Amino acid sequence: MESARRNDGGTPVRASSAIAVGIGLSTAAATALTAPHAPTPIATMNMVLLALFGAGVVWSVISVNHWFWLPAVVAGTLANGSVGRVAAVISIAGFLVTIDRWPLRSQRSAPGRVIVAAVTGAGLTQSLLRMDEFGFSRWSAIAVAAAMAILAVGALAGANRPARRAAVGLTLAIAFAGAGVTAASAYEALRARADMETAVDYGRDAAEHLTAGEAALAVDDLERARSRFERAEQQVSSGWSAVAQFLPLVGHNVAAIESSAAAAVEFSDAGLAIARSGDPLGIVRDGRVSLERTEALGAALDTARLAVERGQDRLDQIDPVWIAPPLYRQVATAVEQIDDLSVALTGTADGLAILPRLVGEHGPRTYLVVIGNPAEARDLGGFAAGFALIEVDRGAYRLIESGRPGDLLSRNRPELQEEFPTLVGDFPNRYLEMSPWRYGQNLTAVADLSTLARAANQISEATRGIAIDGAIYLDPFALEALVPLIGPIALPEFDLVLDGRNTASFFLFDQYVRFPDKETRNQILDATVSTFTEQLDRAGGSGTRPSLDRLIEVLAEQRLAIATLDDAELSVLDEIGVSGRIAPIEPGRDYLAVSHLNGGPNKLDAFLERSISYEATVGPTVGTLHATVTIELTNTAPAGLSSYVSGNSHGYPTGTNRAVIAVHTPHEMVRWTGPEAEPALTRSFVEFERKRHERVAVIAPGQTVRLELELIGQVLPGDEYGLDVGHQPLVNDDHLVIDIDTGTAPVTYEGILREDTSYD
Repeated sequence: MESARRNDGGTPVRASSAIAVGIGLSTAAATALTAPHAPTPIATMNMVLLALFGAGVVWSVISVNHWFWLPAVVAGTLANGSVGRVAAVISIAGFLVTIDRWPLRSQRSAPGRVIVAAVTGAGLTQSLLRMDEFGFSRWSAIAVAAAMAILAVGALAGANRPARRAAVGLTLAIAFAGAGVTAASAYEALRARADMETAVDYGRDAAEHLTAGEAALAVDDLERARSRFERAEQQVSSGWSAVAQFLPLVGHNVAAIESSAAAAVEFSDAGLAIARSGDPLGIVRDGRVSLERTEALGAALDTARLAVERGQDRLDQIDPVWIAPPLYRQVATAVEQIDDLSVALTGTADGLAILPRLVGEHGPRTYLVVIGNPAEARDLGGFAAGFALIEVDRGAYRLIESGRPGDLLSRNRPELQEEFPTLVGDFPNRYLEMSPWRYGQNLTAVADLSTLARAANQISEATRGIAIDGAIYLDPFALEALVPLIGPIALPEFDLVLDGRNTASFFLFDQYVRFPDKETRNQILDATVSTFTEQLDRAGGSGTRPSLDRLIEVLAEQRLAIATLDDAELSVLDEIGVSGRIAPIEPGRDYLAVSHLNGGPNKLDAFLERSISYEATVGPTVGTLHATVTIELTNTAPAGLSSYVSGNSHGYPTGTNRAVIAVHTPHEMVRWTGPEAEPALTRSFVEFERKRHERVAVIAPGQTVRLELELIGQVLPGDEYGLDVGHQPLVNDDHLVIDIDTGTAPVTYEGILREDTSYD
């Protein structure tokens, strides 16, 4: 027998229909609960809201008459299709069942129709909760919005008058209550925002004080900033803001502000840990690296790193899908900056951890200091203009010897100029061709400082019986940044004072004008090195402090670098970016570096400007790359320069710059194009696990020469594409243009290249 009763409209309702309704509601609720995002930051509230939402969608689908329900089914089918293929198949099957059951349309609770409605409602629910996955501007979101409008109107039309009044009244009450809570929480959020903006200003002031060595003032500013951030956090975690967190959408925005303020408190604690440890450059005192101060600063950095990690955890709690776009952009920017800060803190802490070893905590260390001058370019930056051998023992420095690069080999044993056959070991052929053991100025004719260190160790052991532990490279810009550490370098015999403003320009330009005699210039360089070393005992004294920002810049630009022969130490120096070593190319990533070495020889690279353009097309599926590297070289050398500066040994007119251009890439060369110049010297070979494609360029004064290199290769396709660009520290930074067509999102850039940079 079949049990049945009649509803108010006279439609029979079977027990099986009631079961179907229950199944439909349960299915919709379960579907909602598996949604990828939560409407509020309160877990319990989410379960209630999502279950009610899913049940409401299905009940609306079941309740409307067929003129409303059929379009809703169509919209639901489209919505399901946007969620996934499986959902689309289920929805299409349900749609076919609906057509088959059309004669039953007068029976609102027909089991087949209820089940189809459950599927449709579940799909609509999922689509509404997944809108971020396909964007509000696409057809699927429009279909969902249309379906919900149809369902809402249809459900109200099919209800009796008391039910409609109750529904409208309840809706208005909820809307007014939600609006009131939202307004109150918005007021509190605005107050919190004002506190946070003030705190940010304090933070900026603290950073300026800290870089200027004013640690006490930085502490005061950071304590004020922390107090403001803490007050902002309290404002958005209590009162109406706490209630607002129960509201869909609004709650996430309030929680985002609270999490941001809480994270800012942690970041303030990180800054306080560093500032309370004193001036970061205070590790140098009276010409020594203080091991005790180094240990204390390292502990402070560890504390700061932990605080930053806690702040990152708070930012990770923010669900970006539900927050307003302006707030989302601020949070996204903050997350990116904090990630960079975390990496920097980790690297600095790791660097401080090995600093005691580098300065002789466990015994004396010997280093070769190479002074490069990019007025005459080499792969590492500039030709080796001078050197110093120094010993460091428990933070104290001692000069062993200094001189010109040729003295490194021949000062004690001139016969080694002929007897020293070659370097032993794995050295690039291009480096061996430059014979750095014979021509000391070519010690820097390799872009990898650790390779230079290995070569210098062999030369030093052969000539002096002294093994070196590592090499330090610095150019005139780095020397200028370091001079304030020891005070001005006074050379009265040459009527010359070098300070933090004129050191670079003197060695790059002025010395060749003021002192045309080469021997005099050599004497000035020797005197500069010896005086600098002698004055190291004043380093860290009162009134002498280099710019922390400028030191960071010259380290990032590889104008100041250190590499040791210890693999563990070298690995840490690699991580913090000061090793001057060429990193391996990650599999599938693209790479580009353009270098040149002076082929005059002369000092005209001080007047050479380079513009580099990299245009490539990458296959969207297999990653086949076709690229063109365009290099424009402009010679701005003025007339009237001495022959030493502007002459050459190849018979070109005075002022002509002869440059050996090299493009470093993982890709194969197709062809070079450009003005013919000594084509016999156009060649390609492998160096440091990448191709080196060379071409000679001859640039007359006032002329711009344009070279193009076509390449073909293989990289990761589409959105996986990434490009690393290497930087050669020259007198003038390169102008760089990147235009990569990946078939998905293009990779573009135009600007000045000052350091090794990645583009994704």
